[in-house]
Amino acid sequence: MNERRIFTLILLRPDGSNRTWLLTPGRRRGLVLLVVLPLVAIGLLTWLTLWHVERYQRLRERFDLLAGREVPMLTPRPAPAEAVPGAAPRPAGGGPEAAAALAPPGPPVRPVPEPASAFAAPVGVENFSLTRREEGGWRLYAELIKQEGGEPLVRGFYAVLVEDAEHPGTFLTVPLLSLQNGRPISPTAGETFAIRRFRPIEAVLDLPVGFRPREARFFIYDRSGILLLEQVFPIGGDP
Repeated sequence: MNERRIFTLILLRPDGSNRTWLLTPGRRRGLVLLVVLPLVAIGLLTWLTLWHVERYQRLRERFDLLAGREVPMLTPRPAPAEAVPGAAPRPAGGGPEAAAALAPPGPPVRPVPEPASAFAAPVGVENFSLTRREEGGWRLYAELIKQEGGEPLVRGFYAVLVEDAEHPGTFLTVPLLSLQNGRPISPTAGETFAIRRFRPIEAVLDLPVGFRPREARFFIYDRSGILLLEQVFPIGGDP
């Protein structure tokens, strides 16, 4: 019934005259479309813009991560042979030795992770504690500190292993990880971090019955999985 009604729109002019406009059902639909369609178009363009910006940011982070894996942090480049004291000079002439020296290098070899003590780690772990909670369980807390110098922003992964004093080799992990010989199998499966100064590490542990924590081991890796720091905090079996 309402769709068939015809409304009259009276437009008053400044000179006192007026103009009558009949709003038929077709004109009403056209007026509604004239108002609604621009609003829908503006909303769609806004959504597409925000979606593209978010997608660009995700791609940028993924590119940075891949770049970090291709160029591992804290991996020194080998010095040229001429710069190494006592190195044999490059052979001259066209003999077999010169041909071997000028041969193209073999396939790239992934650098072996260096032990944490071989260089100054850009991060450290301080203010560790493991305390009982009134609500149940235990609260693990520590602070990941960025050392002075180096990159302004350090990113990577961390894992925490709490060992049982009664059953050596039995661990609770933060986050949940697969282990081999008391170490994470996949370093990049740990918890991610990005710090400019420090970052708190906090977790709630539900210790099984009879579990007596002996020590907590912190493993800090860079974005490519290279070990930056391994630090142990003794607990003594009864925090």
